[in-house]
Amino acid sequence: DALAPRVERAQTGDRAAFGDLHARFARPVFLTLVGLLRTREDAEDAWQVTFLAAWRHLPRLRRPERFPAWLFRIARNAAKDVAQRRRRVPSALPDPTDLV
Repeated sequence: DALAPRVERAQTGDRAAFGDLHARFARPVFLTLVGLLRTREDAEDAWQVTFLAAWRHLPRLRRPERFPAWLFRIARNAAKDVAQRRRRVPSALPDPTDLV
């Protein structure tokens, strides 16, 4: 498997190598997020956060062969953050019982 060398190249700032990783994991991560969050909009938000965080923190990954587990952990944390943020945002719509 050529995953670890690709991760190592991405860790040095190789955008093409990270693009390869993104292409390989974008769909599985998105499907996982849809399963966790249940809405496409929330999954898209968490998906974007996941890959931005992965790019930003990739140099700190000590074991490149663990990239998939590391990436999915980032995705789960992003999903948790998005879900918490959604619960805190009050609805802009009035309560229907107030309209009667």
